[in-house]
Amino acid sequence: MENSEQRGEILPLFSAAPAMGFSYDGDLEPMIEYIKTLDYQQEVSGNAKTVDRYVHKLEGLKHLEKFFLDSVHEYARVICDTDHEATIQQSWVNVNCPGIEQPSHWHSNSWLSGVFYLASDSQSGSPITFHNYMKNFAYYFSSPSDKFDEEKNRFYKDETIPQPQYNPYTSGSCDIASIPGNLIIFSSLQPHSVPINETKKNRISISFNTFPKVPFGDNTRLNRVDPFYESKDWTLSLSYYWWFV
Repeated sequence: MENSEQRGEILPLFSAAPAMGFSYDGDLEPMIEYIKTLDYQQEVSGNAKTVDRYVHKLEGLKHLEKFFLDSVHEYARVICDTDHEATIQQSWVNVNCPGIEQPSHWHSNSWLSGVFYLASDSQSGSPITFHNYMKNFAYYFSSPSDKFDEEKNRFYKDETIPQPQYNPYTSGSCDIASIPGNLIIFSSLQPHSVPINETKKNRISISFNTFPKVPFGDNTRLNRVDPFYESKDWTLSLSYYWWFV
């Protein structure tokens, strides 16, 4: 198809919430040695997770809590346009051994999540893969590199032909490298996975979930939730109850 001189204006609609990266400049080795002393349990997928699900409170890791929360608050300020504080609800260590993967999932009952890399092969270690749930298009055009082998009765990629360059509108997934010392903050509802660890080195990370320390919802719509507030005034509630009964 010939290139048309017709040009249009892109009118942005919606976008999946982006991830944001942060770098930790402290020494990782003491933490790597410390987590070796923790207890782990193996999941069905083959991944190992700490039995303790509040590792940000442990003696050898508690210094990370401020770094984690400062990063979460920066994400909230830049992406969510809010200066409300958050709190870490749970945190755990992940160990992906060679040959192990992590299936696609998301983190329920959480606002923002994070993954902090302690050990990984930064060149060929398994990245974190974010999956596009927006489903902008119902189908995708085939690539010129898609060729059919009549003898083998199957399609294959012709590596001599340049692959199409995907963009945020057409990509089905996006990989972010698992570089030791890097922290990735992302929306907890964003589906993500970890491909098979094809290296000979364990991929070790700390994951955590957060929740805002402020009420949300609307009083007038009767959907307000205040997870950090304990009401001690039951008089008004009981009076309404007896009135309706």
